[in-house]
Amino acid sequence: HPDTVIEPYEMALGSLAKTQRLHWGRWVANTLQGEFDDAQFTLLAGRVYADALDPFLTFDQPLAGLQLGYRLAWLKRAAEEGAE
Repeated sequence: HPDTVIEPYEMALGSLAKTQRLHWGRWVANTLQGEFDDAQFTLLAGRVYADALDPFLTFDQPLAGLQLGYRLAWLKRAAEEGAE
């Protein structure tokens, strides 16, 4: 559902080994697919997260290739427009 917000968590994937990131990606993909049957997913996170999820989940990446500052500016603008 487009209005479903997933709770935040305290983990930085960049600090994990590649095998750990892939394990995380598989777990997240299985969890999402089990919870949201036949859903279309949009990933707003960066490359490290996309690389961990890509083998296990199909998703759109509207912010792919943008550096963090540009991502944050885009998200801020989208949040402000959504609040109007």
